[in-house]
Amino acid sequence: MDIASGCALLDDDVSTTLELSWAICHQACVLWSSRAYRPPDPAELGEFDPVDLLVVIDKNITVLDGGSDAEIVLNAADELATVIMDRLNRPWPEVPGTGAVLEISLIDGELGWASGGRRLCRLGDLGRALRVL
Repeated sequence: MDIASGCALLDDDVSTTLELSWAICHQACVLWSSRAYRPPDPAELGEFDPVDLLVVIDKNITVLDGGSDAEIVLNAADELATVIMDRLNRPWPEVPGTGAVLEISLIDGELGWASGGRRLCRLGDLGRALRVL
């Protein structure tokens, strides 16, 4: 999975929760962005090293760590989950009726949603998985 396809799957899973403006980028170029992405003022990016890979969520800018593309998407997902949880003022996402909080995990090299160490579904399939539970 490359960064763009991983981000597209992640955006499918989170876009129905909140309309977030987010992207993975360097100072000079955007590698992937949501349809709602509004680039920050270039001065806001000036404090970062030009080679830093960044996740920009609305006005929050964070340097992404990770060697593989899947690890980069995983770290971006963690940042998105934090913003979503802050805005909704509750844990997100949850398995309906159980209160079990889901998290994105890298399992056998594939990104997916898990709870309590048990894999629920692949990244991009969250909406479909929650409808059948």
